[in-house]
Formats: sequence, structure tokens, C-alpha cells
Amino acid sequence: MKSVRTLAIGIVVVLAISVSAEAISFHGIGFLSSSNPGSGANGVSGDGNVVVGWSRSGSSMEMEAIRWEAGSMVGLDHLSGGMPWGRAYGASIDGSVVVGEDGRPSDSKAFRWTDTGGMVGLPGSFFQTSVAYDVSSDGSVVVGRNLNHQAGYWAGTPTTWSLLCSGSAYGVSPDGSTIVGVDHDTNQAFRWTDTGGLGGLGGISGGSSEARDVSADGSVVVGTSNGEAFRWTPDGGMEGLGGLTGDISSTALAVSADGSIIVGKRWDFYVDHAFIWDSDNDMQDMRTYLVGQGLDMSGWRTLYEATGISDDGLTIVGTGEHMVSGSWVSEGWIATLDPQGPPPPPPIPEPLTMLCVFGGVVGLGGYVRRRLAI
Repeated sequence: MKSVRTLAIGIVVVLAISVSAEAISFHGIGFLSSSNPGSGANGVSGDGNVVVGWSRSGSSMEMEAIRWEAGSMVGLDHLSGGMPWGRAYGASIDGSVVVGEDGRPSDSKAFRWTDTGGMVGLPGSFFQTSVAYDVSSDGSVVVGRNLNHQAGYWAGTPTTWSLLCSGSAYGVSPDGSTIVGVDHDTNQAFRWTDTGGLGGLGGISGGSSEARDVSADGSVVVGTSNGEAFRWTPDGGMEGLGGLTGDISSTALAVSADGSIIVGKRWDFYVDHAFIWDSDNDMQDMRTYLVGQGLDMSGWRTLYEATGISDDGLTIVGTGEHMVSGSWVSEGWIATLDPQGPPPPPPIPEPLTMLCVFGGVVGLGGYVRRRLAI
């Protein structure tokens, strides 16, 4: 009888639930130093295969820019004569080009790393004390800021750089034609295009704003304004993404290529929390979302932020707090989402459907009992 009941339950479940073909996954990216663990993920390549960020590499003060791929983390070394402190922020579509900063936190220099040439400081006076935040898909356009908080970009020529405004350039479209950031003269987010030049995006309720990333065609810009994450489009202007109960502020940090999925961080007065947003589900806490998809997140106390997203929106990276050898430490993470989306909840069958299912199960049970009696 036990086997009959099990089979009956199985039939009901199969009839009631449609299971997604591919499961999502989540794991930490590890560390360069097992004796002094600590890492963070700041960005991901467009194809979702390469994570870039930082890891402690020795003492608590030593930090190295890293590149992670297929479960293996590699330190990108340091610029000649620099201090042992580096971070990577952006990567090309295949991760063969990585950009970031290296040197003392107050006196760093923007770098561009390639898998063939290693780490090279960006040339020109603009980049003497600077940060590189993002890079185009082919690695030819790098955006960032210098010590004087002047936003600019480097477009491949050894000594050529272009000043955009007083501020910071945080994001660039895959083709390099659109750059976004913040203009400190106006305290507003800006969007620069190679055809239309620099334009301000305004702010929620007239407040200050800051743009952090842009979609592939340059039509969707995300960031923060008046303490609220926003999504901007040419037709709809700047729209706040709302928040969750108890939130004090939020910032959108990255957007998928088509502009439909946004990730970032939200602050509830006590700690930052990563979030994921889309137009169908609005803002969701990232950790809660992953738990809801069946993942065991018990070893992660919190996910601080979601900092990068692949072009297709299916790979998300960030930093959280993970239990390692009995202690909570900062660790970068990577999540791969199901392309079919989360499985729907079991539907409530109509009475006639339940009657048919019940009749089928009873009939099957009688058949099995008769077979067992033979």
C-alpha cells in the first residue's frame, strides 16, 4: 500500500506542478589568502563568465585586484612602484580586458589589464591619480575619474583622454557610445553620447542624482536620486524603483543589456542588502529571492550588494558576509539564474479536475492491488 500511495501522490504532483528545466546556482568566489580571507565582486563580464573585484592578499592592509573564472581566482598583481592595494571594477564582454585602480586608496592610479599584456597604468596626466570604473565590450573605451573628480574617458590612443565634466564617469555602454555618471557642478546624473554630447538627467523631486550604469543601446540609465534607486528612459524620464519595508535608501548599480533587470543595494539603517528588480516583480531582496528558489543560504548572513549583471541578465555578482572557519567574513559571490524564471506555484485545481485525478488514482490503486493479489 505504501508504494501505491507514493505513486498516487507523484501523479498529483506531476499534474499540478510544472518544473523548470534548469536550476539556479549560487556560490562564493573564494580568496587569494586562506590565512587572511576577504574578497568582493565588483563586476562581471558581458558573457557572465568572468568576475572581477578584490581580495586580501597578505596582511589586512594588502588588497589585490582579482579576476575569477570557472572556479579559479587569479590576482592581477600591482603597478610598478605602487602600494599593495588594488581593486578591479569592470571587464570587457569576455573578460580579456579588466579595469580598476591600484596604489594607495588616496593616491591610486587607473589601470587596464589584458590577458596578454598584464596590468598597465593608463597614460596621460588625467590618470596620474585616478580610478577606472568601467570598460566597453571590446575593451577600447575606459571611463572613470581623476583625483580632482573630473569625469573622463580613454579611447585607446596612448596619450589621448577626453574630459566630460567635473564629477565621475561610472558606466559605459557596450559599444562605447554612451557614458553615464554624476556632474558635480549640478549634483545631477549625466548621460553623454558621441552624437549628442553631455546632458543632465534631473532628479527625483528635483533632488540630486547619480547614474551608475546604462543599457546596451543607451536608452536605460540606472542610479540613485534623493536616496532612491531609479530607472531613467528618454520617454519616461526618471522613475524611482520604490523600496522594501524599513528601507532608508537604495542605489541601482547595474542593468542588463536590454534594461529589463536591475540590481543594486538597499540600506535599512543597520546594514546594506542586495536587491533585484524587474517590472513584473518590482524590487525584491536578493537573498530572499534566492531562498525562494530553493537555495540553501544558511552559510550567508547577508548579501550586502549586487554590483554587476551579465548582458542577458542571468548572471549576477556582488559581495556578502559568509561563514568561513567559524567567522563571518566578506566574500564575493556569483548567482546564475534560471532562464525560464522561477517555477510557478502549484495551481489550485478546479473541482472537476480534482475529481478526475482522484478517480484515476483510485482506479490505479485498485489495479495495483489486483496485480499484487495474483
